[in-house]
Amino acid sequence: MNGPIKPLSDDEVIALVLDGLANDGDLDEIREALYLAHDPRTGFPGRLLLKLASSAFRTVGATTADTLELDDIDGRFLADWPARRSAGHRKRRYALTAAVLLAAKFEPEGTGWWRVDDLWFHAFHAVIVYVRAGRSARRLRRRDLHRDPPSALGMIDTHRGNPPPRPRPPCRVLATLATR
Repeated sequence: MNGPIKPLSDDEVIALVLDGLANDGDLDEIREALYLAHDPRTGFPGRLLLKLASSAFRTVGATTADTLELDDIDGRFLADWPARRSAGHRKRRYALTAAVLLAAKFEPEGTGWWRVDDLWFHAFHAVIVYVRAGRSARRLRRRDLHRDPPSALGMIDTHRGNPPPRPRPPCRVLATLATR
């Protein structure tokens, strides 16, 4: 395959994921839309999803006094989608750790050692985990995701220094993608 089946912009990917999570959407449907948007030439939307996971991690507000236990975090917040096989566990752990590193302004190691280019898949899992952790810590509310998804997670930087565009109402993004 040369490119994505259904190309999406950064804003459309962010809205797709956050609208879906805010509405308790079907994770398999969101994953399928991300798969169709995946560009094997560039790895898109893997890096974007890592940045989104990083922003979600920051909303958790973990401090030295109020820590977020990373041990088995995916088991607690993504029990409905367990990692499969050793490579799946390592890749999910990479995505969860990379999001924390990005939040701390460190660059994670590359994924050139991966045999399969599925960073987007594991980064999507990291987004789910940290959004659910933010909800659990009561620092991230559903209505924040509905109102302005990118700014709810501090995603101004994905818009290249400009404020994010006005958000679409929830679910319209999924309806728009279905008609493409």
